[in-house]
Amino acid sequence: TKKFVAPDVMVCFGIDKQPRRVYQLWKEKSVPAVIIEIASETTWSADLTKKFALYQKLGVREYYVFDPEY
Repeated sequence: TKKFVAPDVMVCFGIDKQPRRVYQLWKEKSVPAVIIEIASETTWSADLTKKFALYQKLGVREYYVFDPEY
């Protein structure tokens, strides 16, 4: 089972600007305000179902799925 989810692009407000290799929600204590996923043939289903449900549960305010083919 996968224990992590990494969005393609996210925007977070209210955190310091120090460089970080990994964003750990439980350490930062700040949910991303905006998440953007770049859909592909292999990811679009999870982007529209599992990830959408997770981000909604976490309280992400805006969620976009971009399909570069359509």
